[in-house]
Amino acid sequence: MAKTKGGVRPVSRRTTTYQNRWADYQSLMQSGKYSDGFFSEKGGGFYVVENSTFKHKPEEMEAATHLADSGYKVYLTSETGHIKTKEGDVFSYSYEQSTPKDAKGGHGVKKCLGHAKSKGVDVAVIYDKHQRFSSKNISAGIQEFEKYNKKYRFKRIIVIDHNGKVHTHKHES
Repeated sequence: MAKTKGGVRPVSRRTTTYQNRWADYQSLMQSGKYSDGFFSEKGGGFYVVENSTFKHKPEEMEAATHLADSGYKVYLTSETGHIKTKEGDVFSYSYEQSTPKDAKGGHGVKKCLGHAKSKGVDVAVIYDKHQRFSSKNISAGIQEFEKYNKKYRFKRIIVIDHNGKVHTHKHES
């Protein structure tokens, strides 16, 4: 797993991409399928939340806001409360998020990735709100996860640090 350089970046207000995303966001909110949403003027990304009787956790909403500020399109799915479900989609990839409070170091990262694997998602999102990991820990945890899960590959592993900065990792092979 290598940290990627570049990737998704905030979108400038003067671009066609920004205008298209704003139109997409408006269309989604008017569809009646989504009960809540946020469009980031700062980054040109957005999140929308499917109608549900259950609410997403505050950490999930914070992470979605950070992703939107970094130019991501996030679709949070309905929370059922009874069945294990994925958080939603980032662009067109399914994702699951972990916000570790107690786990530290590489083993904590491995645990977060194992949680995402159990949901069968394409992207693992780790929101390091409580400053549990260093970049060294993250690399070690990803390597440890890959060592025991050779056949399971995430499309991306996204780490959101305590300052809201988004870092992406991908497989080298």
